Amino acid sequence: MGATSDWNDPTNWSPAGVPDATNCVIIPDTYSANIASGIDGDAYNLNVQNGGTLDVQPTATVTVQNFVDVDATGAFTIESEGSLIQVQDQAHVDYVANTGNIDMKRTANIRKLDYVFWSSPVANFPVTSISPGTSTSVIWNWNPTVAANTNGFGIWQNTTENMIDGKGYIVRGPDAFTTAFQNYTATFNGVPNNGTVTRT
Repeated sequence: MGATSDWNDPTNWSPAGVPDATNCVIIPDTYSANIASGIDGDAYNLNVQNGGTLDVQPTATVTVQNFVDVDATGAFTIESEGSLIQVQDQAHVDYVANTGNIDMKRTANIRKLDYVFWSSPVANFPVTSISPGTSTSVIWNWNPTVAANTNGFGIWQNTTENMIDGKGYIVRGPDAFTTAFQNYTATFNGVPNNGTVTRT
């Protein structure tokens, strides 16, 4: 990386040139990279090394052909409305599992009694960490196989589990919120999910 943080500045890279889908991208220590809103970044593999940072701004996308690797003190943040796309999954012969944690943010404009539907983009994320300021008594998942009444199956069940890939949850607004709309940002921290998700 070079003198600025702009991913799209060819002089920031060695060798010079904006990375494409054939390049293994390394964000080294002491350097920051920023993919600006509305910009698409590409990489074959992506490694954020210790001390390095990568920030994907709202409406920006980084597309990685294979794996994402974030070292222990590296930082990879995807802002609300930003995206990480991975082309290959576990079935691909060249696939290597993602390692290290990212932060993915998502913002909802809500009131205290509003519920938001969530599904986790990262592995082993506690559902209670979506909104730590929300009472655990108003965090739910849907169980479609439990007889609810004479009209059919399915029931909302209270939960505090780690979120399961492909499973939906609803979480009420923080207890301190009021009847006025305000933004709430949830930050999902963990190893990014990738691959086919099967729910039975």
